[in-house]
Amino acid sequence: MKKKILLVDDDGLITQTYTYILKQNGYEAESLNSLKEIKSLINEWTPDIIILDAVSYTHLTLPTNS
Repeated sequence: MKKKILLVDDDGLITQTYTYILKQNGYEAESLNSLKEIKSLINEWTPDIIILDAVSYTHLTLPTNS
């Protein structure tokens, strides 16, 4: 079973590049360029790990599953 990785960064080029590299190396990868869709994506597709550009989102709170 492929490990699922979610990349979140406001820079689309970064997310596209890393998503491509991860897929080429056998991972199932998705990416977002904002936190707006993160909750719905996590409810539909549960990643094993989330890689988040913390510098871009230091002022925001991630949604919870509750």
